[in-house]
Parts: sequence; structure tokens; C-alpha cells
Amino acid sequence: MVSSSMPFARTTVSDDRLTTFAGALGSIDGMVVSIGTGSFVVAKRGSNLRYFGGWGYQLSDQASGYWLGQKILRRCLLALDGLAPPSDLTQEILADYNNKGSHLIHFMNGAQPSDVASLAPRVVRAAQAGDRHASAIMRDGASYIIKCLHAADWTSDTPICLTGGIGPHYGSYLDEPMQKLLCPPKGPPLDGAMHLALRQATKGLA
Repeated sequence: MVSSSMPFARTTVSDDRLTTFAGALGSIDGMVVSIGTGSFVVAKRGSNLRYFGGWGYQLSDQASGYWLGQKILRRCLLALDGLAPPSDLTQEILADYNNKGSHLIHFMNGAQPSDVASLAPRVVRAAQAGDRHASAIMRDGASYIIKCLHAADWTSDTPICLTGGIGPHYGSYLDEPMQKLLCPPKGPPLDGAMHLALRQATKGLA
């Protein structure tokens, strides 16, 4: 076991969801939406924690960088087949692959999640410029986030923290009452780990 190999009197092993929340909001109640290459949502109310997503890019991680990249590539193929109108972004991306669907598929077959997620900033920028496909994808991602927040019984006095490289870009797509409760993270996940460790140590001394 990990704990037995560590030179500490007490060891707690956790995934990054708990440390991300603790780093962002500390001990207060609230909701943290962490969106980078992957994604997850954490809601805390009292001693109860509820998690959404984070199951991996293959079946989950909606609204994530990978998800954004995959979504825009799908729309590129639809545009190439004449099943969706083109946009500036789809034309730019298709041009990167010589306007050949086979080249795009070859990329996806050998791509790592981070390779696909590298398209996410282009989707974000294009949406800000009004690109029809990028805007639609960002709205879809925001709808998933909103659904998670409502499923966690979000109320108009519950703070929401958007973290990760992509998370903050969804702020303007949330419902207006939610936008009013947005707050910046207090710190990164490493700070959260330190916060949790200090809290455990304090309990041990009580």
C-alpha cells in the first residue's frame, strides 16, 4: 500500500477532485467546475461532497478541452460532406489537413488526448469572434455544466468556481444568476492538498 511506504504517521490518498476543490474554495460550501484536457464538477454542502464526470475522455469529460476538439473535428467532417454549413473555423482546420477527411481521420487515430485538446483554444477564440460552430459547441458545453450545477441543487447564494485552462471561458455562457456567483479560485490543487493535510493534522492534535 502507498500509505505503508510513506515516512508519515498518517497518509491519505486522494484523487485530484478533492484537492482541486479544497484549493479553489477551501472549507466553504460551493461548486467547483474544473475543465482542462478533461473535466469534472465537485459540489460541497456541509460534509457532503458530490462528484460529476471525470470518467475519462472516452465516455465522459463533457465540456473539456478534448471534448471541444473532438466536437469541432466532427463538424469539420459534416461540413466536408455538405451536411453542415462551413464556418471560418471549420475551413481553417480542414485546410490544415489539405481538405481531406482521410488526413483528419489519420490524425485522430494516432492522437493523444492532449493533441485533440490542443484545438480547444481555437474553438474558444472562434466562439468569441462569433463562429457559428464554435459558439454552438461552447453553448453545448455550458449546458452540461448548468445541468450538473442544477443536479447538485445549486442555489442563488452558492459560489461557483471555474478552474482549469478552459473552465473560466465558460463563465459568459452560464445563466445570468450563476454568473453573479462566479468567484476566482483561492489557489491550485497543491494548495488544496496542503489545506487538507493541515486540517487532518489539526484534528489529530485535538
